[in-house]
Amino acid sequence: ESADGPPLAWVRAAAERLPVRAGSVDLAVLNLSLPWCDPRAVFAELARVIAPGRLVLFATLGPHTAAELRRAWRAADDALHVHAFVDMHDIGDLLVAAGLAEPVLDVDAIELSYGSVEALVRDFRAWGAVNVAAGRRKTLTGPRRWRRFAGSLDADAPFSVTIELVLGHAWGTGLA
Repeated sequence: ESADGPPLAWVRAAAERLPVRAGSVDLAVLNLSLPWCDPRAVFAELARVIAPGRLVLFATLGPHTAAELRRAWRAADDALHVHAFVDMHDIGDLLVAAGLAEPVLDVDAIELSYGSVEALVRDFRAWGAVNVAAGRRKTLTGPRRWRRFAGSLDADAPFSVTIELVLGHAWGTGLA
């Protein structure tokens, strides 16, 4: 129980279908989940559950994330291997369209350094980075294609991968 009011409750659920009453949430926090969801549906659901004047906080990935990996995959084939991410300006528009108010967004780029492709893969898998894009390859990546991809990264080892973080917040209006 919090010192100043009702008990605190943590809910882990599919962001597009939250198991809570409309207008019953005082604070919603999404940490790096938007890239693997439908942002339009997520923001509509948050607008439904967040109480008027209460806060939605989130961190997500911007479109410049993993640009180095996109280039490396282009050396291997023409397929879509790296998930695309929504631009900060589009996120702001989606927040407003969903019925949330006064969105504030900021962006920051972080460079992660890797000594090998194996270290990169371990890291990305550990934080759940998967490609859910429509149009992605649905078959296994063969060893020849993987070597072309890895070779274009390892040739520059150690290499860096850009992570573009989009941080934001918006307020509930009760109008959703």
